Formats: sequence, C-alpha cells, structure tokens
Amino acid sequence: MADDWPSYGTDENKEYRFRSISGKTLHFQVKAAHDAHVSFTSAGEETDPMLEIFIGGWEGAASAVRFKKGDTSDDLVKVDTPDILSEEEFREFWIAFDNDEVRVGKGGEWEPFMQCTIPEPFPITHYGYSTGWGAIGWWQFHEEKKFTTEDCLTYNFIPVYGNTFEFSVACNNDAHLALTSGPEETTPMYEVFLGGWENQHSAIRLNKVKI
Repeated sequence: MADDWPSYGTDENKEYRFRSISGKTLHFQVKAAHDAHVSFTSAGEETDPMLEIFIGGWEGAASAVRFKKGDTSDDLVKVDTPDILSEEEFREFWIAFDNDEVRVGKGGEWEPFMQCTIPEPFPITHYGYSTGWGAIGWWQFHEEKKFTTEDCLTYNFIPVYGNTFEFSVACNNDAHLALTSGPEETTPMYEVFLGGWENQHSAIRLNKVKI
C-alpha cells in the first residue's frame, strides 16, 4: 500500500530545480498543460554538457531530447506527442540513461517513445525539473513514494523501468524483493532476501522456493 508523497510546484520561468540522483532511472509524474522539462547534469546546476528532455513542448505538440554543450544545442530526437500532458491530472513518465543512451517512456509502457545515443557521455549526478512558456506544473517523484507491508510473505508488485533501481527499507528482518516479468510471481523470477534468517544472512535465489 502506498502512502501519499510530496508534490513540488514549478512556475512559468523555466528555471530548473535541481536534486541529486542515484541509479540510472528517473521515475516521476507531472501535471502541466505543456512544457515539462527535465535536465541531467554533473552538478546541482546547469553544466556543460547537459541533457534536456522536453515533454509536451511546442505548445504541447512535440517532445524532444536535446544535448547542450557550450553555446550549441542539438535535438537528438524529436517526436510528435499531442495531448501527452494534462493540466487536470498527473501523467506518469520514466527516463533511463544507461549504456550511453537515453530512453523516455510513459508509465505503464516499457517501450520508450523517445530513444537516442548520448553523443558525449558524462557523469550524471543531478536532475533538474521545470515548466515554462506559460505553463505551471506539479511534480511527484517515485523515489519518495513509500509502501507498507504486512508480516504475511505476500509480494506487492509495482513496475520498474530501465536497467537499475534503488530503494531503502526499514524493518527488523526479512526484507524480500522479487524481480518478475509481470505483476505477479512468474517463472522464472529472482528473489532477493535482505536480513533473512533472523537478520543474520542475505541471499539471491532463482525461482520461487519456500524458506
């Protein structure tokens, strides 16, 4: 079960708010009429170079990935995406940047709607988010989403995107994680046991095996 998690507002000034990032995937949802912008940088500010992802830009008609270095900016990919954003409801997206490429997709869809090679890979340590060009927005980041689980050895399933993800957990023992090909226990699947055996051991197993 997920608890409510924070929302962050952005105004029309197209000014990035920066946060540090761990891993290689950003999972978020945004409510805005158009022009939801995300940047990836090597510091908590605009850097040279940096990646920019525009979702619902050009008055909501298109989206793009842009590589900015020095005084030049090149669109690596640009696609038509009418009605991809809404000012009435949150829309969910994910951005993965691994293996020297960037992929952008919608929540619930594993195939990206934008994908391209990063022309000059650089260490990404932060991301920025903003709206602009007449649009304001509200953002929620899934890294801040919290779940509670009961003592029942029953998995709760959520989708993951990209090739990596990070999490934190608070419990006395036996934090179990399953990696599956669907929203249920599948064959095969991996299970990761953290602090099992009365918080004395951890393990990785292939397929479902009763303890």
